[in-house]
Amino acid sequence: MESKISNNSLGVGGDSFSETFVYSSDGSNNSKAFPPCVVDDDSEEKNLVLRKKSSSSRHTKAIAKIIILIMFVIVLAGAFLVNWYMKSTRLIILSMANPNQEVVKIQENFLSYIELEQLQTCVANHSKLRAKRQPLNTKLFAGTKGFVLRFNDDGYEKFRTHPDYACFVEVFNRLRLPKMNAFVLNIVAFEQKYSVGIHLDNSVGILSRHIFVAHQTDVFYTSIASDMKGGELDVFNYTNNPSELNFAMPEKTIIPKENMLVRFRGDSYHRVRNYTSSSGVERTSLIVEQYKIDGEYYKWTTTFIEVGGDPNDHELRQIVRDLVKMVLFCFFVYSVYVMSSRGRLRRSNGREKSRRWRRRDCGSRSR
Repeated sequence: MESKISNNSLGVGGDSFSETFVYSSDGSNNSKAFPPCVVDDDSEEKNLVLRKKSSSSRHTKAIAKIIILIMFVIVLAGAFLVNWYMKSTRLIILSMANPNQEVVKIQENFLSYIELEQLQTCVANHSKLRAKRQPLNTKLFAGTKGFVLRFNDDGYEKFRTHPDYACFVEVFNRLRLPKMNAFVLNIVAFEQKYSVGIHLDNSVGILSRHIFVAHQTDVFYTSIASDMKGGELDVFNYTNNPSELNFAMPEKTIIPKENMLVRFRGDSYHRVRNYTSSSGVERTSLIVEQYKIDGEYYKWTTTFIEVGGDPNDHELRQIVRDLVKMVLFCFFVYSVYVMSSRGRLRRSNGREKSRRWRRRDCGSRSR
């Protein structure tokens, strides 16, 4: 005589296995036939392929990490070396001005009425002058707006054909001196009650520790309020102790006027006093620094670049900064990828554990 004792069901990974145990009257265990435990061979092969791919992917990721780390170290080291070279002690001040050159020259009505009107319209509507981020908004040029171009003889053609600067080309050509081979062009708009401290024009774009002083600086006033009070340009002779100029009388004081051109020696210190005006007319000027750089240094001058107020800016430094940004961006993208991959890996490991439990259960019952 047989009697049913129990019916047990096991479910693993969505599959169920039922076992019915039947005992005879003499106490012996006679189990009924239960569904066989089948392990999918195709699934095993797929798992093996997946494991191989996972192992290969881990090696690829490790190599990618090493490459990114090496690139990051190289870029940072390059940036550090360039910055160290540019910031290290400057031993020489090279003045390119002619000792017999006049300190200041003034020319009124430099442009015709039509030329001046066209230039004023260009400056007033120029998008770079109205940009939110102003490269001239440094400690020295606080309260100003504008942009800076640095280029040499080789970059002149790019400046001449650039659509953003077409309206300045004709004026620049009239200001350009023979034998000058490096230039800095500024468009500056002053706000009221602000001034520019005493400084020397030495902002030529060049990768060198030395200071190169301009041969000549040209300031052309494109727009001046008729009721402006103050705003004079003070020009001082060169000195090795510029701090003493704060209490010295200037060599020349110029009262700016619209359509006036002021030329002064590049090694002359100068400053701009603050001004007031009730008309609301913005004071704007076009400034050209002209340099004569010797052949051994000329190859390190900037070909063409629009930069901020840092006189040490050079294409190489901008390239290094761009590389650092690129490496940081790649590192960020890779971090996001790794985080998402780890999520997928955890889900995959969960499924793999489920399969192992199933195979182990099958193996124990087959025994």
